[in-house]
Amino acid sequence: MRVSSLAQRLFLTATAVSIVVLMIIGFFLSTIYRSSLERSFDRRLNVFLKTLVADVANAPSGTLPEPAALGEPLFDVPLSGWYWQLLRQSGDATEIKRSKSLPENGLPRLDQAG
Repeated sequence: MRVSSLAQRLFLTATAVSIVVLMIIGFFLSTIYRSSLERSFDRRLNVFLKTLVADVANAPSGTLPEPAALGEPLFDVPLSGWYWQLLRQSGDATEIKRSKSLPENGLPRLDQAG
């Protein structure tokens, strides 16, 4: 086969075009998947937030209830990365409820985080 044969040029051109098209499609699919995954995760966190807020809103006045089960076992696994923390401050008294997965020192308060 000669170096400048038509078959070789056609093969190299088809290979180059295929690589470019596959890279573009891969980038496009990756972008779609990432945005879909982020939207799904945001919706899931929103459900957890609404559940925690509803538990606090339905509690008797002056108490901070232990939130109901959120349906996610990772909130019970120590150091899993899935945490929640409720802080009730009335005067000098501070009441804190935490998920079992949160370390002992808890999350920093917003006014302490700077």
